[in-house]
Amino acid sequence: MVDENLCKQAIKLWGEDAQLDMVIEEMAELTKAILKYKRAHESDKGAAIVDIAEEYADVKIMLDQLFVMMDSHDNRFLKHIQHFTTEKVNRLVSRLDKAEERRAELVRVAKVRK
Repeated sequence: MVDENLCKQAIKLWGEDAQLDMVIEEMAELTKAILKYKRAHESDKGAAIVDIAEEYADVKIMLDQLFVMMDSHDNRFLKHIQHFTTEKVNRLVSRLDKAEERRAELVRVAKVRK
C-alpha cells in the first residue's frame, strides 16, 4: 500500500471528489490499455504490457487513496473488503471445481464412446 499519510496529503490537497474522479479516470485508462493489448499484434504485445503495467500502478495508487477515503467514512471498510474477498474467492473455487468436474465427465464420456 502507498503510505497512508501520502494518500491523506493528496486527498487533502485536491479534495475527495477530485480524487474519486481520478480513481475512475485511472481505471478507464487501465481498461483502455488492456483493450489495446488484446488488439495488438504479437510484435507489439511487449509495449502493450508495459502500458498495462504503468496503468496498473496508477490504479493501485488510486485504490489506496480510495481505501483511505472510504475507511475515513466507515472504519469497517476493511472488514467489508475482507468479507467480500473471502466470499468471492470461495465462489471462484467452487466454479473452478465444477468446471473441472464437467471437464473430467466429458473426458470420461469421450473415452467410453471410443
